[in-house]
Amino acid sequence: MERASGARFRLLRPGPILQGGLLLSAEAHARRWLTSRLAWTATVAINVKIMTLFIWHLTATTVVVLAAYLVGGFGLRLAIALIPLVMVFGRFERPRAPRGRQAPAWRYVLGALMTVNGLALLAAQGVGGHGRFGLNVWGLALALVGIGVVESRIGALRDPGKSRG
Repeated sequence: MERASGARFRLLRPGPILQGGLLLSAEAHARRWLTSRLAWTATVAINVKIMTLFIWHLTATTVVVLAAYLVGGFGLRLAIALIPLVMVFGRFERPRAPRGRQAPAWRYVLGALMTVNGLALLAAQGVGGHGRFGLNVWGLALALVGIGVVESRIGALRDPGKSRG
């Protein structure tokens, strides 16, 4: 296929097609394997922390590369930095059970709008380089206060069955 500029590209390359075919051919075997209790338990155990691993591996990689750069070599391992991050931040992956009744819906909407607008400010203007603190204070504050509005228990509806006192 030709582009107007004359650059050529292949619409269907053999690599991705081969990978897709291999995955499709292994599907039935993988389904049978996952019917065993041990394989399914291992899969669930890994998936409980998969988002923490995915999100924090970038931070761990940055720490490892920076440390390796500072000591003059790349002999450090990613797991050394990743394991403590998963241990510290993994507990936030599972939400707490809600206590009492939920807050009114307007508070969730307000918090979401504040957070989205704060993130939009940060995306449009960047995090740094503004004002006396060298940060985009309005974007950061709006995003953090929005998260606080959603997470706080202020204004939560009281359970009418509980007596005050």
